[in-house]
Amino acid sequence: MGLDQEGVLLLLPRLRPQGEAATLVGPLFLRSGLFLLVLGAVAFGLYHLVAAAPYGSWLHG
Repeated sequence: MGLDQEGVLLLLPRLRPQGEAATLVGPLFLRSGLFLLVLGAVAFGLYHLVAAAPYGSWLHG
């Protein structure tokens, strides 16, 4: 909560135009998507690494 320019207490968030909201959410979606893409690639690589490990090795589990 804060004060606007006239000194009135703001209880509700400022309404944003639709375009401004997209500029705030867009980078968040991009970063989330890149994080999930990297996480998926790591999981995929780890799966194949464990699957290729010889039987009885510590990595085979």
